Amino acid sequence: MVPPPTDSGETNSSAASTRSVSDLSERELYGLVRVAAEDAVLGAIGTLLLAGLGLILFLGGLSGLLQISSPSPVAVAIAIAFVVGGAYLFASSLGAIPSVRDLL
Repeated sequence: MVPPPTDSGETNSSAASTRSVSDLSERELYGLVRVAAEDAVLGAIGTLLLAGLGLILFLGGLSGLLQISSPSPVAVAIAIAFVVGGAYLFASSLGAIPSVRDLL
């Protein structure tokens, strides 16, 4: 990520946090908006990728459960792990349930 450019040599964070948007120069405001837009786009892409991966894992595990002709306990356990893990990843990436990071 690109940090917002600074026009002055101001390093005091408390002084910088009390500034309003109207006090920012055009260059600083452009930098802030660019970083915010980049974060939003990367967040959306990451959410879609995680949801897609969760869906693939879920459907792969479900397919594995349905295609087991002679069910061995190991194969069933692996398929169930894929189904549960995929469903959890899909739901947590969309914010329906808390993620592991929020639980810890």
